[in-house]
Amino acid sequence: MNNNNGVTESYLALKKLYSKWVNAKNEEERKYCAKSFINKTENGALKENPLLLMLKGSIFSVGPIFYSTVNALAAFDQAEKASKKVLNTDDSSLVLFDYIISLFKGFIYLATIDHLTAKKYFEDAVKIYPSGMNAKFYLALTECYNNEQKGIEIIRDIIEFDKKKLFMAVEQKKLFLLLYTLDNFFFYNIFEFDEFAPVLNNL
Repeated sequence: MNNNNGVTESYLALKKLYSKWVNAKNEEERKYCAKSFINKTENGALKENPLLLMLKGSIFSVGPIFYSTVNALAAFDQAEKASKKVLNTDDSSLVLFDYIISLFKGFIYLATIDHLTAKKYFEDAVKIYPSGMNAKFYLALTECYNNEQKGIEIIRDIIEFDKKKLFMAVEQKKLFLLLYTLDNFFFYNIFEFDEFAPVLNNL
């Protein structure tokens, strides 16, 4: 069997295994898929694959079985370094990859209640990809701990983003697009977090 074909098959098998982990119906299946994925990415030709390293980091980011902030951050750092070896600096894929890595790191520090470090990574993500609304949303969340006025300003940006999407849907005169837009306003997520409660009256 051609070596390149073997690597490709292994890569696809690992992606399938990760998908099984995401969609596992019970903890035993989830544990098996996670352990298998981690073990199979420790060695071999794919151990420095940026995407697989990022996916491994995401497994370490989610509890309770393999949860480890240290391992997660290490995997994300490795993924970031590996991506620079295979992607050009002007490649849009690298921009998106760096955005996602910064976002994941922000989530880890937010989960450990290190709001200042989380804020730094969400800021990095916004700088890398200014249109990334997930980063803006969580940056607003961390600002509610540090600088409420700044948090309010970011929330207003999110509202403006939703309004622009709504206007675009109306202009295109497509009912399904309009209904989808109304059902998926980014602003709705704000009501899922108690941290935003003190600033809502000031919007």
